[in-house]
Amino acid sequence: MLPGHRDIALRIKSYKLRQKIISCEFMDKKLVQYTTEYLGCRLPEQERSEGYLIIQIEADNEEQLEESYEVVGKICTTCGAFGYS
Repeated sequence: MLPGHRDIALRIKSYKLRQKIISCEFMDKKLVQYTTEYLGCRLPEQERSEGYLIIQIEADNEEQLEESYEVVGKICTTCGAFGYS
């Protein structure tokens, strides 16, 4: 795991105590390349990134989900992620 991804994972882990983050998975550059070649698609920033974090969030309603999404997204961009969606 790359240093920036480790920072994100640690911050997400501490945030997990207060929110319902179901999973946080890392896909390295090679896995992204193999997957997108197989599926015949491209991912945003694929050539520039060293990997992707896939974070699954659970919430009781849409408002809580959006709030959690924004907090997790800010953690990621603070640690050097290009963006989130």
